Amino acid sequence: MEYYDEEAARERLVSWIQIRSSAEHAKHNVSKLLQDTQEAQAMECGIPHAWRLVTAVKEPEELVFKVQGVVVCSELPPFTKHLGRRKQLGFLRQGITLTGLGLSEFDDAVLGIKIGDLLLKRNVPAQGLETLNCFGEFRGAQTIHLSNRYFTPRHLAKGETPIQFGPEVDPAKVLQSASSPEFIHIRENVVEYEKALGEEKTDLRFERVSPALFRLGDIVEAQFTLMMVQPRRALYKTIPVLRAITLLDDHFSKQLDVQAIRNADAERKQGSSRQAYTLKRRAGNWDEVEGTAAKQLRKMKISERNP
Repeated sequence: MEYYDEEAARERLVSWIQIRSSAEHAKHNVSKLLQDTQEAQAMECGIPHAWRLVTAVKEPEELVFKVQGVVVCSELPPFTKHLGRRKQLGFLRQGITLTGLGLSEFDDAVLGIKIGDLLLKRNVPAQGLETLNCFGEFRGAQTIHLSNRYFTPRHLAKGETPIQFGPEVDPAKVLQSASSPEFIHIRENVVEYEKALGEEKTDLRFERVSPALFRLGDIVEAQFTLMMVQPRRALYKTIPVLRAITLLDDHFSKQLDVQAIRNADAERKQGSSRQAYTLKRRAGNWDEVEGTAAKQLRKMKISERNP
């Protein structure tokens, strides 16, 4: 992203954050946990069984949070890699890393996730907790990494029925053929991919798209849940689980592609304008032999002229 127009992208991202933080959508933004935690509570439930943040009502529902940002790292389908040992299936993930380009609104989302982490961890002993590690930096600005596993261990699926991978995720059926008695693909592992259509503020609607559409530099909205697990009786840790990605604006990623084409063309022209030179090279001892013979030949010619 060397030629990325950060200033213009920052302005566009602010606009999208404001739109998606309006009264209609505000309750879904994770930054709302900064102002109000009363609507969220931790509950041990779900498949796989884990501590999850749910709505604080009589019939609780798992809270699905939203955050808007710029994609700076992507590990999304289609999946075409060669798989080695089947033991690796439990570690295979798809995910993205988002940055807010230094915007305070994005930094509030980071704080919101940290508050959600605290709400979950208040339910287990303090000495058995692992630090939340989904944060990082990109050019000095904070980032959030969100991911989801392709497979769930069968013993944690609790009778869930395995489902097929979609062709947009697994076109060569690499993942489907890798399913085993130990690891299965269930609804919990599904990530939705969408694109926003229409005017930003008036007629916004969404359509399903292929994950191959997403590029570095895109402005997106990611949906995720927060769950706390204790892997193999180790320390408890909170994991943001990716549920959906919506493409909001691909203008700046397209600019990157255009600039890359221009740079390649400029390098081609510069290379063709350079004059090619053939350098002489002298190696070995033949020059010495050749020089001696040439001297002898000249002497012979002189002798012939002057008998």
